[in-house]
Amino acid sequence: MTQVYWYGTERTPVTVKEALRRLEALEELTAADVTIEVDPVGILTILLSSERGFVMWMTEAGDVGKVASVPSGVRAHWYFMLSNGQRDVYEDGQTVPREDALRIARWFIEAPERLPEVNWE
Repeated sequence: MTQVYWYGTERTPVTVKEALRRLEALEELTAADVTIEVDPVGILTILLSSERGFVMWMTEAGDVGKVASVPSGVRAHWYFMLSNGQRDVYEDGQTVPREDALRIARWFIEAPERLPEVNWE
């Protein structure tokens, strides 16, 4: 049986419906730092800025992970604000359009698997 966990200040079990509701709420934010676990499929970490998203899929905590990649060609680097106040920077090729980041997360929760048409590096 699949179990979904939403990470905030702690790992919280949620229903698929609740995870999708929380994901929808992120659409209103200009920046977000979220981790979603779908057991036994894996863990998805999503960082959102106003334009781009950084999405990493791991099979388990501590895994090196795979990063979703759809380069924009607009700039060399993108900045993301983490929930702890830290600012991370990622190369353009390590990011996807913000809408794609949310679509990848929605698919991960509903399917549950990595979105097949995304390039994972």
